[in-house]
Amino acid sequence: MFRMMVIRCEGLEKYYGGALRLKADLTINAKRTYLTGENGSGKSTLLRLLAGIEQPDRGVSHHSQASARIVLSSDSVVIPEVLNGWELVELFERHRQLDRLGFERHADALGLKEHLSKPFGALSTGNQRKLNVLLALCCPADLYALDEPFNGLDSASLDYIKGLLFGLEAPLLLVDHTRALAAECDEIQLETVGA
Repeated sequence: MFRMMVIRCEGLEKYYGGALRLKADLTINAKRTYLTGENGSGKSTLLRLLAGIEQPDRGVSHHSQASARIVLSSDSVVIPEVLNGWELVELFERHRQLDRLGFERHADALGLKEHLSKPFGALSTGNQRKLNVLLALCCPADLYALDEPFNGLDSASLDYIKGLLFGLEAPLLLVDHTRALAAECDEIQLETVGA
């Protein structure tokens, strides 16, 4: 059963090096939402703020669910390159309640399973992306925030992951320049505020 969550951002601001890089007043209340805007408009920053990886310099975000679990898949979240895929799976299983059987099934379907004994840093860009996205999607969440989940994927893998996204039981907040799901998503435009 699908679980809806509403996020409201009020006066949310983030500065880097003294320069304002994100200013957001918005409400997210759709099953699937595309976050769009020019490069540098703060899309990835907003995802990190909502996931609690960074804190805003000003403003607040409110979630309609207490203790909301927001799971983020993003290149901006550093994955230790020396850990192999199975070590990452164990880490996520222990700390994020990753569904290992589901992960293994999807990794096998994506041709990733045979590469999981390699260190993350030794994987191809496409396999790093598959691993990063599956680590997020196989964990329970109230909102999935995916930053460029289709970059570096072949068309079969892109189609497979799109299928996974349509089966989610929680809302999806998506930053994606390929616009692979644009027709199936609401859209929120961020304005560029910094130079």
